Amino acid sequence: MLAIDDVHKHFPGGVTALQGIDLTVGEGEIVALVGTSGCGKSTLLRILAGLEQPSRGAVRLDGATITGPEPRIGFVFQEPRLMPWLTVEANIGFGLHDLPAEVQHGRTQRLLHRVGLHGFAKALPSELSGGMAQRAALARALAREPEILLLDEPFSALDAFTREDLQRHLLELWEEWRFTALLVTHDLEEALALAQRVVVMRPHPGTIHDVLTIDLPTPRIRTAPEFQALKATMAAKLKLA
Repeated sequence: MLAIDDVHKHFPGGVTALQGIDLTVGEGEIVALVGTSGCGKSTLLRILAGLEQPSRGAVRLDGATITGPEPRIGFVFQEPRLMPWLTVEANIGFGLHDLPAEVQHGRTQRLLHRVGLHGFAKALPSELSGGMAQRAALARALAREPEILLLDEPFSALDAFTREDLQRHLLELWEEWRFTALLVTHDLEEALALAQRVVVMRPHPGTIHDVLTIDLPTPRIRTAPEFQALKATMAAKLKLA
């Protein structure tokens, strides 16, 4: 279980990015964080990843306080951030150097097939499309078999067709492995398509405005009246945040 306990974040110059964030994320749950720019969504994700430290409060994974990067937590950024001099295969397996060679090879090959890149193992990142590069980044984040997957607007730079395809792909991976995921997004449909709960944040300082439970079966039909009604409700809450 991931527990966020009264987290505050102050930056030099008197800027308060986060104030009093309390949230518990259950095992195998997908939670989406939505809100306008400046509400601290990405800052919160970086604190969860151990890349930033809270000014006050704590983040705990199974009772242990997170004080730095944690191998049980994977991170997918908005840009793929693949190392351009390494092949796709080497990028995916980059964080596995401490494991036996046969384990490294097995995991890398399995993930290459699972994300549909088995034919591009020896390709360089420059030879991939944007969607393929983000598939490789997702596979790299999953290579350590993390308990928690953090996603910071991972599909926002992609065209609408590719974005929806990767959303479906992420949901398929989650259904297979049931990792816990926190997704930062500006896309209301993306949040509703993927998450069991949506956390609406408000800015200046970043606080939690509301939490919506999305009780719809997956995969979700975006044109369904229930889906559209929830989208309208969420849009109204964002206006009030």
